[in-house]
Amino acid sequence: MMHRFFLKRLKVWSSLLLIPTGLLFICIMILTATSQLQTIKETTQSTTDDFCLNLESTMDVCTSQQEMITLNSQLLLSMRKILYNRETTYTDYVFLNSIKNFLGSISASHPLVDSLYLYLDDNNIFFSSDKTIRFLSSDVDAGWYDIYTSLPEDQDTYIVSREMKTSTSSTSENVLTVYKRFSYLDGVMVSNLSLKELEKMMSAKSTSWKHGMFLLDSGQNLLASQGFSSVPDFSEVDLSTLTDGFHWEKVDHHFYLTYMIYQPTYRYYSVQLVPVSAIILYCAQNLLLPLIMLLFALFIIFLFSYQITRDNFRQIQSVIDLFGNAEKGIYPAEKDSPADQPDDEYSLIMNNVIRIFLNTTFLNSQLAEQKYKKQAAELSALQLQINPHFMVNTLQTLDFEVYKIAGGPSTANTIISNLSDILSYSLANPQVSVSIQDEITYIHKYVEIQRFRFPDSFYYFEEIDNSVLPHAFKRLLLQPLLENSISHGLRPGNRQGMVKIKIFKRDDWIHISITDNGVGIPKDKLQKLRSDLMSDASIRIGLDNVNKRLTLTYGSESALHIYSKEGLGTCVFFRMSRPEPEEKAENSAFHTAERNAFHKILLCSEEQYDQRQNGQEGHCHYFIPLNHGFCI
Repeated sequence: MMHRFFLKRLKVWSSLLLIPTGLLFICIMILTATSQLQTIKETTQSTTDDFCLNLESTMDVCTSQQEMITLNSQLLLSMRKILYNRETTYTDYVFLNSIKNFLGSISASHPLVDSLYLYLDDNNIFFSSDKTIRFLSSDVDAGWYDIYTSLPEDQDTYIVSREMKTSTSSTSENVLTVYKRFSYLDGVMVSNLSLKELEKMMSAKSTSWKHGMFLLDSGQNLLASQGFSSVPDFSEVDLSTLTDGFHWEKVDHHFYLTYMIYQPTYRYYSVQLVPVSAIILYCAQNLLLPLIMLLFALFIIFLFSYQITRDNFRQIQSVIDLFGNAEKGIYPAEKDSPADQPDDEYSLIMNNVIRIFLNTTFLNSQLAEQKYKKQAAELSALQLQINPHFMVNTLQTLDFEVYKIAGGPSTANTIISNLSDILSYSLANPQVSVSIQDEITYIHKYVEIQRFRFPDSFYYFEEIDNSVLPHAFKRLLLQPLLENSISHGLRPGNRQGMVKIKIFKRDDWIHISITDNGVGIPKDKLQKLRSDLMSDASIRIGLDNVNKRLTLTYGSESALHIYSKEGLGTCVFFRMSRPEPEEKAENSAFHTAERNAFHKILLCSEEQYDQRQNGQEGHCHYFIPLNHGFCI
């Protein structure tokens, strides 16, 4: 139990600390991931923009030379002489050589440019940056011309990736060839860009994450690539529908952060792809430090929670020990030594509160014990309080009878005998229980005396389960109730009535009721009577005495219940737990013959009662009308 409580409190404290720590860590993760993603975007954009700027500036330098050539009339004239096999002068060759030097200077000053070609339509000759004049029919690199002739005439600029040979023995070199038609002439400027140098320029800026850069023409055909071992299939994405900038796209069944720039002059796409997995891995690597900090924070939280839980557990354990000792009768003593005093305000307040509570409990228990002893003493005293009015009236009756009969001792002897038995029964040790049968026998003697006092004023009836007769019973429980029925229920009505005692068992309870068909109790008085029985301040001797003795002996469930209706009668009911029968000694106050006489008091019919009244032998002593009574 305590172990489970300790773990529960540890979980509570840990949760209270983990929740804000977890929220803080989540915020840190979000901010860190956002920052890392922004870094990736900025680097990707910078790399792509720089590459496009360098590539475009190189191609602009190459193509812009067209204007210089077309504006030089002497140069154009020298070119035409050579192209059409006309007679050339030295000056013409000087101009042609200047073309070579001019084109060669561009190639030399830009590492990306491999070679430049200058061609006028419908000729077998073209001008090269490495050679002044080259013939299409015999040149090893005639592939550019086949591509040129296949281009639409309305397309001024075109880019294509191809293999170029500079000699018959040389190996092929991959180049990016840019075609730019002349504005005022029928011809083209051809720029051959080295793919090797282009790829170097594409990978000029290295990053900590995996990425790839791709150059695509307007038809999304691959021109150049760098970074990935295999080139993704861009057929799934229509680049023409995308604007320049960042996009999250699915390319070749994988998700990428895509940055794209479209160059409308030369009609190509520059695309850089960063895999989502690479972004996650990069962010995770940068979250290593926050993760270590989180683990350290969790360790600190666990230690702190454990310390708090242990301190609280110790305080709770001390409280439990105090209460446990209190149950054993061991109460805390006052601590006068400074070393025994708590070292914090919380413990001081708790100890004082607990000590006050336990001391109060101890005092209350002492008061309760004293009250119980007092009630027990009062119970013993109340058992000795036979109604003095009953004793006076009985003696007056006895005196009257003696005087009446004047020497006839029979009636007086009977009364005196019964009174003697009653006094002996009531004055016996109240702590010693009797049997229900003994109590009923005592009731018989009381009824006989009352019948002598008030002849023909009431009928007495018993309905008793014989199996309950041996069970233990407290003295003088029935007599006060029966006296109330006769004195306050039957006599005020100035008519013959009945009083009935019913005793039976049901489950583990013995049920007892005393019923009369007297004048009854008005509703307001009945309510007050019930309220008085529930109050400790009640001063009623009869009913209150019986009620207190019942509740003290058998518990609150055995309290008296009074039911009455004015003009019909009253029923007093109570029940008590059924104890084991007690064996009675041979010298019991009442003999077996007297117990047998009890069985002659039986319910009889109206016909049987009339027979007895007419002097005939019957089976009952008293008749009870069956149309009356409350506690059936």
